[in-house]
Amino acid sequence: MKDLTKGKPSRLILAFAIPIFMANILQLTYSIVDTRIVGSYLGENSLAAVGATTTLSNLMIGFLMGEWLCHIFLL
Repeated sequence: MKDLTKGKPSRLILAFAIPIFMANILQLTYSIVDTRIVGSYLGENSLAAVGATTTLSNLMIGFLMGEWLCHIFLL
């Protein structure tokens, strides 16, 4: 298990924040591409369905990212 109480705080915070930041960038990229493709090829109703489920998708992804990070820092 990694001890987060020893060492420079700035380095520890960055080590914790960088994976979260990168995962958020990838998720944002996925959402933008998904919206563009659905809006261009499938029409208005499909785009509305994507928008309606975005909040639920973000909630599940946030929960899974938290679980993932918890397991990483317990190793």
